[in-house]
Amino acid sequence: MTVPAFLSLAATSSLRHSPRHQSQRKKDSVVQRPNGTNAFEFVVVSGLRAAQLMRGCIPRVERAHKVITTAQIEVATGKVFRLPQTPIVVPVD
Repeated sequence: MTVPAFLSLAATSSLRHSPRHQSQRKKDSVVQRPNGTNAFEFVVVSGLRAAQLMRGCIPRVERAHKVITTAQIEVATGKVFRLPQTPIVVPVD
């Protein structure tokens, strides 16, 4: 199984059940945003995508345990992104 670069190896390993490792597991399962991506934009796009997934949209990557993690992985891999806003020119008669 190949692991994407934005996921750490500990996030894909078997789950540890002892409370001592619980805080370490939370740190290891964080999805890293791509370099050059604005942190605010990453959060907003991931949140909007998570709302779409909760409404029943089909995920573009393998499902994660939580919807928000699936959305973050989609944004981090480039499967989902924000379209740049272009001004609409309306001709005036």
